Amino acid sequence: MSQPNSADAFSPQPTVGEQPQMDAPTQKQKLSVYTVMLVIAFFCLVTACVLLYQELTLWGNYPWWNTSEGKPNVSVSFVVPSELPSPSRLG
Repeated sequence: MSQPNSADAFSPQPTVGEQPQMDAPTQKQKLSVYTVMLVIAFFCLVTACVLLYQELTLWGNYPWWNTSEGKPNVSVSFVVPSELPSPSRLG
């Protein structure tokens, strides 16, 4: 005598003379608000990537993080007084 399979205990067994039940065909679900929000978010991300690429090509060539060409050509000179005035007391 063999032991019954544990999967058989949870599956419905048709009795003699009874037809096995077939699952009814299901219809495709309508678009939910979450699916629409997912589609909108996808198009927003694609649009942002395209606009970022256009902005980067406007300001320079690849690699954009190489800023050696953009160094300022400015010399700054300042004079430090040799003797600083002492702060005066208020009051």
